[in-house]
Amino acid sequence: MHLPAEIITQILEELINVPEAKFYPFDVDWYFSRRILWDDVICTDHYDRHRINIDQSALALRLISREWNRWVTAVMQKHLTWKVDFGSAESLGKALICLPEPNEGRAQGNGLLPTREIVRRLVIKPGKEAHDIPVSGQPQKWNIKDLLLQLFRRLGHVESFSLHFPPGNSNDPDVANSVVEAVAHCFHQTNSSGRITSLQLKVPSTYHAAQAFKAVQPDKSVQLRNLLIEILDSSGRSGSRDFLEESYHEDEDVDGTAEESGDDTAALDYDSSFDRSPLQRRYPNRRHQMELWRLLKPCINLETLSIQGTHYLDLDQLPLPDSPDFVGLRVLSLGRLYGSVTPIQKLIKLFGGPPARLQKLIIDDVKLPMDRGIWGTILRFLLEECPNIELLFLYNLSYFVEVGRACGLSSPEDGTVIDSSEDDDLEPLNELVHGFADKFGSSDTWPYWLREMGQDRDILEDYQK
Repeated sequence: MHLPAEIITQILEELINVPEAKFYPFDVDWYFSRRILWDDVICTDHYDRHRINIDQSALALRLISREWNRWVTAVMQKHLTWKVDFGSAESLGKALICLPEPNEGRAQGNGLLPTREIVRRLVIKPGKEAHDIPVSGQPQKWNIKDLLLQLFRRLGHVESFSLHFPPGNSNDPDVANSVVEAVAHCFHQTNSSGRITSLQLKVPSTYHAAQAFKAVQPDKSVQLRNLLIEILDSSGRSGSRDFLEESYHEDEDVDGTAEESGDDTAALDYDSSFDRSPLQRRYPNRRHQMELWRLLKPCINLETLSIQGTHYLDLDQLPLPDSPDFVGLRVLSLGRLYGSVTPIQKLIKLFGGPPARLQKLIIDDVKLPMDRGIWGTILRFLLEECPNIELLFLYNLSYFVEVGRACGLSSPEDGTVIDSSEDDDLEPLNELVHGFADKFGSSDTWPYWLREMGQDRDILEDYQK
């Protein structure tokens, strides 16, 4: 029986059941908040959670007819993210079996994928080794360069590429280097960067972020629409939230922004758990941040940008685009950074440009130094220049201790929106929160992020529309 295309599409979307992205409740894990906005836009995690339905239900529908096969293939191209875990022999074996050989148009083996063009979004998760990697169904062990090249040669046109190192401070610098070099080799050999518009780099250090960025986008930065950079290694005193929350650091790096000494031993009278990892000793995040910042300037077509540090990175070193061709961001997420008011405002909206396109904004754990402005200026800027914001989450906005505005609530566990008791900071914050309360109407319909901000200083306790 022939069905109209609209009916087939509706049936498939129901089977795949891709959920609407929601802003989930925050918990004590400060890291949780900064994942939500990116997932809300790119939906990588949402697609992964529903791959079982795609594999079982949708693929079975391919067998109905050629027409159904064509529509299932199109829907999978829209929703499927292929995640390859180099620490899992089964994941690697499945990738090599399910993806076709380079010159074959159809998948071999179990026939999971009807065509190589299905995989538009690729996530690479490095393991702990760069050599002697086992692959299920393969008699020999591989090194990461050969294995990754095999994978890339079996792919069609990848539009979204993610390199996700495991979190933590245990990354071996030699393994990290081998992985990034392998990625660079594969992109060079296969010319796979030609269609990439979304790039996610969750990597150990700013050095590896810069090297991976150059590998994936050697001369194509202008085509990027979505970019996430997340630094994972937080070892060392200035990268540790626990250290900054302890009283014994008061005579040391109070703000967590000082360059650490090359000799850690002298500073370990406190606690050896705050020593830097071997990777961080070789590639300190702050020392290599300029290599990363320089690569962002040509990205004039970015619509989504997320920058998440561990050691506070200096946003004033970012050479902001001043081109009139800069399209303006729709989504911005900043975390674990410090800098003046100006670069933050320019990321939100170019001065003198058209009205801000920004729709979603997260600022989480960002500091303003002495003589570089106040948070009230940025909050007032959001009120006056950003009429299209749909989602706003501000958390732990603070000042350097020397500024004098700080009121001692800068720890993330204190649950404060802004560490200040000054009226010119708090009044625009109240206006923003009340404006969103008006927009969403009854308190029963307030999203969780609004409730969370409204709890700070009981901004919404007695609020009535």
